[in-house]
Amino acid sequence: MPNVTPPSSGLGSNSNYFLNNSCNNLKGVSTTIAVSTDIVANAGFGFQLNAYSPKNETCAIQQYVISVDTSGQMTCIVNNWQNASKALINNWVSLYKLPSATLPAGYQCRINLQNDNSGNITAANFSVVSFGVAPAQGSALDAYWGSDSSQHVNFIGTDGHIHELYIHPGAGWVDNNLTNFARAVPPAAGTALHAYWGSDSSQHVNYVGTDGHIHEIYIHPGASWVDNDLTKLTNGVQPDGGTALTGYWGSDNSQHINYIGTDGHVHELYIHPGANWVDNNLTNFARAVLPVAGTAIDGYWGSDSSQHVNYIGTDGHVHELYIHPGANWVDNNLTNMARAVSPAAGSHLDAYWGTDSSQHINYLGTDGEVHELYIHPGANWVDNNLSNFAPGVRPAPGTKLDGYWGSDSSQHVNFIGTDGHIHELYIHPGASWINNDLTELVLANVTQTLTSISGVSTSDLAPIVAFELDFVGYDNGQSTTLSSGAGTITYVASAPMTVVNAEPSCCEFDGGTLETANTSYGQLPTGSSTSFVQTFSKAATIIKAPKRNGLRKARALAAVR
Repeated sequence: MPNVTPPSSGLGSNSNYFLNNSCNNLKGVSTTIAVSTDIVANAGFGFQLNAYSPKNETCAIQQYVISVDTSGQMTCIVNNWQNASKALINNWVSLYKLPSATLPAGYQCRINLQNDNSGNITAANFSVVSFGVAPAQGSALDAYWGSDSSQHVNFIGTDGHIHELYIHPGAGWVDNNLTNFARAVPPAAGTALHAYWGSDSSQHVNYVGTDGHIHEIYIHPGASWVDNDLTKLTNGVQPDGGTALTGYWGSDNSQHINYIGTDGHVHELYIHPGANWVDNNLTNFARAVLPVAGTAIDGYWGSDSSQHVNYIGTDGHVHELYIHPGANWVDNNLTNMARAVSPAAGSHLDAYWGTDSSQHINYLGTDGEVHELYIHPGANWVDNNLSNFAPGVRPAPGTKLDGYWGSDSSQHVNFIGTDGHIHELYIHPGASWINNDLTELVLANVTQTLTSISGVSTSDLAPIVAFELDFVGYDNGQSTTLSSGAGTITYVASAPMTVVNAEPSCCEFDGGTLETANTSYGQLPTGSSTSFVQTFSKAATIIKAPKRNGLRKARALAAVR
C-alpha cells in the first residue's frame, strides 16, 4: 500500500500528519508513545496531542500533553483554546518523577481521550508505563520476600542474563541485571533458577552454569555479589541436564539446595554454620517414588523446623519428601491426599510456608490452570484453582511458577502468561486474589475530568474531527534539541481513520503549536484503519511548519479563564 505524501513542510517537529474520519466526530482516540532509544533533550520536551474541534464550537483546539522538564518531572496537561489568544482550560497536574531528565527506552506514555454520547471530549487519561526486559521463552522464575519487606522476582531475560524485578516499600518496581552486577558466568540456556533470602540479610541466586555445575550468586551486607561453584565445593553428583533447582534457609541458619542428579535421584546440597557443604541423597533417605525425568522441584522450611521437598513422581502425582526433628525422611503423595487435579506433564512446582503455619504448593494442572495444594493446622490438604480466583491473563503452557509469603501475610504466585509477560497472582488479608502484570509496570495513571477543573463548564466541551501528535519543546513556544531518542507512536480510534497531510477544512481552528524540536516522523499508508503505527526519531535539523494561528502552550498551575 502506498504512503500518504508528507506535509509540505516535511514530517518533523510541529509538522505531522493529521488523522480524521471524513470530518465525522472521532471517538475512543488514544496515542501511545513507545520509547526504543533513550530520549535526551537539552531543554525538556513534550508529546502534544493536538485535537481539532468542528466548526462553530466554543472550544476550537484541544491540547492534551505529556511534558518532561529538565529535572525529569513529568506533567500531564489539558490546554484547550477558544482561539489563538484565549485559553479555556490550562490545567497542569504532576504525573511522574523520573530519576533524571532522560525518558528511558522501554517506557511508554499514553494519552487516552474519553467521550460522552455526543462525542464531546469529557476526560483525558494520562499514563506512564515501564516495560522491563521480557523473560526468555521457557525462562525459570524464582521469587522471595526480604526481611526489609522488599520483593524480588528473578528470571532469565531475552538478553541471556539473570534479571531481578525488585521493589521496596515506598518505591516502584525496577529491573536489575544481576549477571552484570556480579560479573558472573552466564546461565546456561534453559537453566533452572532459584533464590532465597537469609536471616543474616544475605541473598543467594542459584543456577546451572555453562560448565554444568551448580553456581550460587551470593551477596551479604557491605559486600559485593560473588559467584560460588557449589558442585566443586561439595564434590557432589552433578545436576542432570535440565534439572530444576530449589533452595531454602533454615531457622538454624542452615542452607539447602535441591536438584535432580545424573543418577535420577533427588539430591540436597547442605551446609550449616561451622561445617562445609555436603551432598545428601534424599531419594535414598526416604525410599521415595523416583522423580519423573525433567520434573520441577521445590522445597521450604517450616516454623516447626520441618523440611519439605516437592516434586512430580513417575506416577504423575505431586510428592513431598518430608522430615521433622527427631524423625526420618518420608514420602507423602499429596495428589492423593487432596484428591487434586493432577499436574500437567512438565508442570513447574512452587511451595511456601505461611506465618500461620499453612502450606501452599502451586502447579499447573492438566486443565492448564494454576492450582494450589493447601493445608493449615487441624485441616486436610485441599486443591484451590487460583486461575479461577483471579481472572486475567492465563499462564503460558509449560510456564515456570514461583511464589512466596510476605511478612504482611500477603501471598504472591508468579508465572509467565500467554502474553509473554511475568504475572503475579496476589492476595492480602481481607482481599481477593488479583492478577498483576510485572513486565508492564504502570508507574503513573492520572485522569483529568474536564468539568472537574475549576472554572470549566459543559459549554467548554466539544468533540474532535481531526488530530495530530507533535513531539516538540516543553512550553511557551520553546524549541528543544535532542541528543538521542527514537520509538513509535500508535494511534487508535473506535472508527476507521484516514491519514491526510494537511488540516481538514472542517476544523474550527486553522493552525497548530509553536513549540519545535529536531524530531522526525515516519510515513503512514493510504487507506483507512482503526490503528496506525508511526516511527519517530532524532533529526539533524528542526522543521518549522508555517502556522498562521500557532499556539504557545502556556505554563500554569490552575485553570485560566
